[in-house]
Amino acid sequence: KWYDSIGYFYYGLSVVKLDGKYNWINVQGNLLSPQLWFDNDLEPNQSLNNGNNFYSGFATVVSNNKCNFIDRNGKLLSPSIWYEDSHRCFVDDIISLVKLDGKWNFIDKENKILSPIWYDEIYPYSLFLDGYATVINGNKYNAVDRKFKILSPNLWFDGPKGQFCEGYATIKVNGKGNWIDKNGSVLYPNIWFNSVGDFYNGYANFLYDGVSGRVNIKGDVIWNP
Repeated sequence: KWYDSIGYFYYGLSVVKLDGKYNWINVQGNLLSPQLWFDNDLEPNQSLNNGNNFYSGFATVVSNNKCNFIDRNGKLLSPSIWYEDSHRCFVDDIISLVKLDGKWNFIDKENKILSPIWYDEIYPYSLFLDGYATVINGNKYNAVDRKFKILSPNLWFDGPKGQFCEGYATIKVNGKGNWIDKNGSVLYPNIWFNSVGDFYNGYANFLYDGVSGRVNIKGDVIWNP
């Protein structure tokens, strides 16, 4: 068989191109997916976010502007459902974020949708860096943990929460700042600040009506002279 182009072998597979479509061949020259060729360039690179490297056992494939995932045996992860978009991630058993009917979710190696809620957007960067992923619905932000439980179901934020520092993360609601713990409790529910900083050595800085100060996790507010 003659192809328009042939790539280097990478862990036993080489990308081939024919008539604008892509596939893989093994060292015996057999196609990985004889019945289905793909629209996306499958050539791997060194980026972990590149879906073509078979990291976590799957590579991302595109056909007719829809996404799926294929293993080294040529088996599609989701034969009956192709997704509108995807973003690869490698956290525990999660292999990708997937988009379907305009909403995003998480998918694992068993083709299981992991979150009971679909979101307008899921931030793909720094995913679960502090144990949480940022999610968006209706232009409001929240976070989910690795069990896909929402951090604060009844209070959504103006933007992504900060990273958890000493048990608290900064949040902003209606233009005002505060801190939230991993139980979803706001540290100062009756006082909202113009700006707030991360906790360090038990204290965090704030600005309130032009006056600066510090707070601690015991509930003390220390105003600067």
